[in-house]
Amino acid sequence: MIKLRIKIRGIYATALSKFLKDKGYEIVNLSDEMKKRINGDNGNIDTVISDKEDKNGVIISGEHSNEISELLKNNFDGITNKYSIGDIYIGKITGVNQRDGTISIDIGSRNGILNLSDYFGFTKNGEKVLVQIKHNSKIPILTTKLRIFGDNAVIIKGGYNNVSKYISNGEERERLINLKRIEGWGILWKSTAEGKGSEELIKEINKLIEKKEKIKKIFETKDESGKIFSGMEYYVVDFGGEAKLKLDEIRNKVTRTIEGHHILKSGGFSLLVDFAEKINLDTTKALKEVIREIGPRVGMFYEIIQKKMNGRDIYVKGTITKVNEEEITMKRNIRYSGQYDGLDMPIEKGDYAITHIYPMKWYIIHEYFSKDGKLKGKYININTPTEVFPKFTRYIDLEVDIVEKDDKRKMIDIDKLDEVKKDGKISSEFYNFIMQKSNSILMGGDNFDRRKS
Repeated sequence: MIKLRIKIRGIYATALSKFLKDKGYEIVNLSDEMKKRINGDNGNIDTVISDKEDKNGVIISGEHSNEISELLKNNFDGITNKYSIGDIYIGKITGVNQRDGTISIDIGSRNGILNLSDYFGFTKNGEKVLVQIKHNSKIPILTTKLRIFGDNAVIIKGGYNNVSKYISNGEERERLINLKRIEGWGILWKSTAEGKGSEELIKEINKLIEKKEKIKKIFETKDESGKIFSGMEYYVVDFGGEAKLKLDEIRNKVTRTIEGHHILKSGGFSLLVDFAEKINLDTTKALKEVIREIGPRVGMFYEIIQKKMNGRDIYVKGTITKVNEEEITMKRNIRYSGQYDGLDMPIEKGDYAITHIYPMKWYIIHEYFSKDGKLKGKYININTPTEVFPKFTRYIDLEVDIVEKDDKRKMIDIDKLDEVKKDGKISSEFYNFIMQKSNSILMGGDNFDRRKS
């Protein structure tokens, strides 16, 4: 059996390399620092794991990405989302907005927006156009500069030959750039191309050229709007605070790792963490005191980043009114209208909220008050352990919540959590754990300390 060969970069590299190597995978193309910690070699790459932009998890692309994402989901309570980028459509023009410089395009199931500067042709309604989704949102942003994805390369209409920034070897970069030319198209070599034979790579490019010609032919012969080609699939796995602590323990088996290593690094304190570990600091107390000097402090404007399981972020902002080791309290005025979710009561002018944030607890509490200070109800948000930083608090919202009104509690949004489980975003074991903890607080308990695993 051929072992899957994985390249890993970012703040989780050491921990995940150790974890996946112990599972029987090959870790390849290690950095110089990683070579001191993990045995590996250079050569062909099947799968790439890299940090998300917000450092709260990882992006997995390449062969058997689903297999790796399932491992992380099941072993670290990871929240998994599958994405597809670069789907190609036959579209039809439905309108032109000269003021905004955009064209409205019907792509079958919905309309998208194409920039006028990205289109050369007649702009009359009903005109057929070949487009690709550039940014997939409620109203997708489209482009005519097509990208066709392969395992090791992407060919780009109107582009030029280039190489992934993750390939650092100069000779290898030059080899790939000069390997093949396509008239009117560029080739972007992915990091998985590093070390692979020229014959294999040229064969892949020829297959991508065949796809390009097939797409062109379908566009010329088919009239109705709709998707004609699927792009590249990849997986994103988010880690909660507890998962990061578990990754600390795994990393510590390989090299000196302070408690909170991955939480602190994901919050922007990489240099401080590296320094603390380099001087072999025996405790994180001194490091935490340094960070605490920055904040949070009473009177400071503060932010809660609520990461949803579908990948969206929701921001809640307010002013800190109390800070100690066990709790941060934040006040904010309610500026929106409607009703309080689950409490069946209207939001009225002058209402405000007091939010209680408990470091590394599995919940936060929002208390809603009328303008004269009367408590209207409580909303207990169930989430991964809250990660507290000087300027913000972050957690992953676990969908199910508890509301309290007139000293009576009820659980809401269980259907949302059920849907998340049905979609395969979380493991069955993590689902059961969330329900266990939610039922505990529903009954008035506080059994939300960090899990021991």
